[in-house]
Amino acid sequence: MKKKEIIQILPRELQPFVLKLVDKIKMYNLCYETEDYLSEACKVYLEKKDEYVKGRMKSSTFFYWHIQTALYQMADTGEITFDIFKDNNYVYSLDNKEFRKQKKTLERKGYTWKSRLLRESLYFEDEDGEERRREIGTEVFDECINE
Repeated sequence: MKKKEIIQILPRELQPFVLKLVDKIKMYNLCYETEDYLSEACKVYLEKKDEYVKGRMKSSTFFYWHIQTALYQMADTGEITFDIFKDNNYVYSLDNKEFRKQKKTLERKGYTWKSRLLRESLYFEDEDGEERRREIGTEVFDECINE
């Protein structure tokens, strides 16, 4: 289904909010297309339709909250990691969820980042016997430089 066909499943008052939300969430996980996120939003709407109780809260608030939660969970699949840099030097990596929490602070402090699609992770024990993870076969597919 195309974007216009999918979005028609949602009530008219929710459509602009969901489209804006999808555009925002897509930045955090480019593994999915817009249509994938919209399909998930419609699925959540249809699943939660019977749970909505009039008078407890506005319907748009109820559905937006459930859709937002589901889409962020969809984006947090662990397929993406963000490598954080300061003055072009690698500092650390963040998973998708932590990156979203820290993004504004990172921007304010002048950090830059690159997001990576994780293809495979290798787990090994270091010399101290601690389990470590090394990503192999990764691909940088998105870059954001804040100046």
